[in-house]
Amino acid sequence: MTELKPVKFGLVGIGGYGASYVTNILALEKEGLGTFGAAVVRSRGKYPEQEKALAERGVPIVGTMEEMLALGKSQFDVVAIPTGIEWHRDQVIRAAEAGFNIICEKPTTATIQDFDAMSAALQRAGTWCQIGFQSQSAPAVRNLKSEICSGRLGRVKEVIVTCCWMRDNHYYARNSWAGKLTCNGRWVLDGTINNPQAHYLFNGLYFASNEPGQAALPKSVRAELYHAHEIESEDTACLEALCQNGAKVYFYGTVAASANAHSVIEVFGERGRAVWDSTQTLRFYEGERLVSEVPPPALDGSVEQWRNVARRYRGEDKELNCPLEMTRAHVLAVNGAFLSSAVTRQISADGLEITELAEPKPHIRTVITGIEKIAARAAAGRKLYSDLGVPWAARTQAVDVSRLTTFDFPR
Repeated sequence: MTELKPVKFGLVGIGGYGASYVTNILALEKEGLGTFGAAVVRSRGKYPEQEKALAERGVPIVGTMEEMLALGKSQFDVVAIPTGIEWHRDQVIRAAEAGFNIICEKPTTATIQDFDAMSAALQRAGTWCQIGFQSQSAPAVRNLKSEICSGRLGRVKEVIVTCCWMRDNHYYARNSWAGKLTCNGRWVLDGTINNPQAHYLFNGLYFASNEPGQAALPKSVRAELYHAHEIESEDTACLEALCQNGAKVYFYGTVAASANAHSVIEVFGERGRAVWDSTQTLRFYEGERLVSEVPPPALDGSVEQWRNVARRYRGEDKELNCPLEMTRAHVLAVNGAFLSSAVTRQISADGLEITELAEPKPHIRTVITGIEKIAARAAAGRKLYSDLGVPWAARTQAVDVSRLTTFDFPR
């Protein structure tokens, strides 16, 4: 039997979120699954220690993605893209056109037209792209999906997702596109549903489908998007997505809560209910009776998605855990949410608690008063915030996204 070689990754950037890609490639290297083939560093000298470590390994360092692609398949096997949302479309297309398979950070992109262009490029090239929704490689998520597909819960009727986190003003100063609708003239729609809590919205759509390897495609979306922080986009969202298979997905997310709570997803089927939380604990119920509990597994989904890429490239895995095409559901839900909300509304000052703090370093904490209780009430009633009569909430209309091909939004 021929010994399988480690998969060589061409990494587009080592700073920012690229640092986590470096960590994951190093984890694969210890297992003999992967290694570095080349790296793009646009600002040489900005990350001297990392550059030195790569150079000592004999890894070519270039200044642009074009230079890296020109090195060809003799130097690396898979292109790894940890860049900002605004670059995903062009970089995935360029990598595909050069004949490479790809792993690209989530979210896939900001608009359905960009998604369709990326999908078409992969089809033309005959290559594939794993999207970095790491939950789809997490054992607890895959376990629940398997149980859903087996019929344990019956047909899925509703999925409710609740995410209440706290982020201060420094969170929105971390890069050029944080909290923005656009960056460099391109849509990014950076907010709870398209970045920090995008995993959980996508999980909701994933669990709403009884089909293996599929997420439920939204038919219509009604959403309300708000911001408590001084940003363009949203930091607080609630939405109802009616899916094409008849299931409904409800999402309640914020990064303006009083503390960080575990995210929770409830899946309601015709014959039972399952609850997953971000500790990776999984519980199954019949009515209100707990019938089984699966404790958190040891396997890390963030590394497992890379193992899946390496094994897929080497022919050991038949499928990707999160191929680009599966994420169409998420892009449609995000675009539908912005179209339904029409604007991202500023929450009035009387609904906020804004505190200036000195420790551990000077920062401003912005909290929506009572948001945890508001989200819980909305989730229990399958309502949006305006339906509850929340003073700062504004009613919106559902939009049909079943035939959406182009997204646009007031800037």
